[in-house]
Amino acid sequence: ANVVAWNSNGLSSTISAVLASPIQSQIYYINVRATNEAGLEDEFVTDGQRYVNFAGTDELNALFAEIVVYPNPASEWLKIDVIPTGAFVYLIDMKGAIVNSVQSESEITEMNVSDFARGTYQVMIRLGGAFVVRTIVLE
Repeated sequence: ANVVAWNSNGLSSTISAVLASPIQSQIYYINVRATNEAGLEDEFVTDGQRYVNFAGTDELNALFAEIVVYPNPASEWLKIDVIPTGAFVYLIDMKGAIVNSVQSESEITEMNVSDFARGTYQVMIRLGGAFVVRTIVLE
């Protein structure tokens, strides 16, 4: 287990760390524990992400390369084309919070984005333990 020291002082909610030698198909969890000066403590553990190196998975790589997310920029609806049925689509804000999600029921999936603040977001498309991320702008 790697421990990364972090002190936000209320100014930042972002931290990143690079795995030196990730293991193919290994599931990695992130555990965040926050303690304030009054001694109050809170802890959060992710549900895990599987590391997949696309260099050896030509079929999956080709499948993800065909996915198209449009329009970009978007204002009301976001469309995802050539998406495998059953894939999950997550809209993630720049703080890393999932603000919307849908599961595809066909090769074309739509997501209503009209209620979200303007700015840059990431769209994560997850199929099983693998995922691809696209960056979009909401106007």
